Amino acid sequence: GGPGRATTFLDRGEALFKLLGREPKYFSIPYWVFGVIQGCLDFFAGRDSDAAELGRIGRYYAEESMLVLDPETGLYNEEMTPSYGKTSFLDYLAKVVVEGGQNELKNQQIGTWQLSKSMSSWFAGEADSADQPAMVDA
Repeated sequence: GGPGRATTFLDRGEALFKLLGREPKYFSIPYWVFGVIQGCLDFFAGRDSDAAELGRIGRYYAEESMLVLDPETGLYNEEMTPSYGKTSFLDYLAKVVVEGGQNELKNQQIGTWQLSKSMSSWFAGEADSADQPAMVDA
């Protein structure tokens, strides 16, 4: 997101690892896993719950291209995709690494897992490997 060229999951992952001064480690998750997770969220939390809705949003962004589909070629086209805003996602990542992201994320949570605390710990290198966010690229 933001101004400039569209970025891939890999672009974002490389930028984040570089900002953190860490060796890149990636793994892929097949798309069908999102269906299993969504089914569990719907069953255990309820189809109309916030957790289930967050799961549907996450699945959409993981599976759908954010680029414009060129009707002439039938391919997604980076050059045709408009950009908006004043801060690129990569610039935002740099800011969160430096400032900790506390202002933007302080009230965000998923269930009892508070996003700002977990992300700040991860950026500072204090979190367990189980708490580390994963890069998804299938």
